[in-house]
Amino acid sequence: MLDLGEVSLPYWDPDQRKYSIARAALGTVRVTPNAAAAAEAKSDAPSDRLSGLPPARDVFEGRKVAGHHWDDFPLFWFAGVAGGPLAFGLAVAGRSGARRARHAWRGRRASPMAELKERMAAVRAACERSDPRAIDASITRALEAATVAHARVGVRGALGAEVVGRLQRAGVEPRVAVGISDLLGECEKGRFAPDASDAVASRARAARALEVIGHLEKRA
Repeated sequence: MLDLGEVSLPYWDPDQRKYSIARAALGTVRVTPNAAAAAEAKSDAPSDRLSGLPPARDVFEGRKVAGHHWDDFPLFWFAGVAGGPLAFGLAVAGRSGARRARHAWRGRRASPMAELKERMAAVRAACERSDPRAIDASITRALEAATVAHARVGVRGALGAEVVGRLQRAGVEPRVAVGISDLLGECEKGRFAPDASDAVASRARAARALEVIGHLEKRA
């Protein structure tokens, strides 16, 4: 008698939600011995033709999980997608910050007091030369800068009574306001009237202008 064993087949059981094994017995068979085959089997050396196969498994094993890679993590894809816009935003923010810093620096340099100092230096530099029109132009710019720096009022483009009125409304003494108005009128005439160009007179106006600016500074 030769027992054929049984046959097993794994299958998925949806009711129990797990794998199961279906088994069926193959039964037995009656084999009549063959004398010739038995003698041949004794004469041949035993050999295992399936020696290279792995051992039989009697339990199910899970799928081997490969090692993690960078692209397995959501952060990798977030950085890849958002990295470009984020870098662009940082670059724009950096440029905007640098632009604001430059504007602030320029604003400090272009403050009314800083501009007034530059204008007064320009008056002194112009007086060292012999160009009366350049002297009168520098006086006009210095007086306009002084009224802004010390009286917080602009007189650019104004002449005569309008200059006096603006300055007095800003609290400037009438004598100083009239002096500024007269100087602006004289400089206007010296710049645009060819017959009135005189370097000596322009230098005298420059000295008076610096004195008037000193009165404004004391008032401030």
